[in-house]
Order: sequence, then C-alpha cells, then structure tokens
Amino acid sequence: MVEEPASIPRADSATPPRDELVSALVGIALWVVGFVVLVVFFHGDLDDHDATWWLWTCPIGVVLGLYGVRHALRRRASAAGG
Repeated sequence: MVEEPASIPRADSATPPRDELVSALVGIALWVVGFVVLVVFFHGDLDDHDATWWLWTCPIGVVLGLYGVRHALRRRASAAGG
C-alpha cells in the first residue's frame, strides 16, 4: 500500500511578484515592431503569397494588449483599495 503524506509543504514566497502592466506594454511594443517589420520588409512577399492576413494579426495583438493594460490597471486599482 502507498501512503499519502499528511501535508504537502508549500513555498509561500517562491513565485516572484508579477507586473501585468509591464507584460502587456512589452507585448504591445512587440506587436508594433512586428507590424513595422512586416510592412517595411515583407509587404511585397505577403501580397505575392496571399498572406496579408499576417499584417492583421499585429493590430489585433495590439488591441488585445490594450485590453490587458485596462485589466491590469483595474486590478492594480482594486488591490490599492480604490
């Protein structure tokens, strides 16, 4: 028979604090850079191969990132008691 331990030890502070706002802003910046790179260097290739939908993924990523910024700011305000 296999015995289960009575309690599992937990590390309370093992995870570093996270800042969702910084993550969302970095993500938005990367989507903008991706869009600029695609437009400047690969726009002709995307047209030739009927793959211009790649361009649309970048603005959609920016919009989702803005939603993430909104969520992070609301969460931060909620944690501050405001």
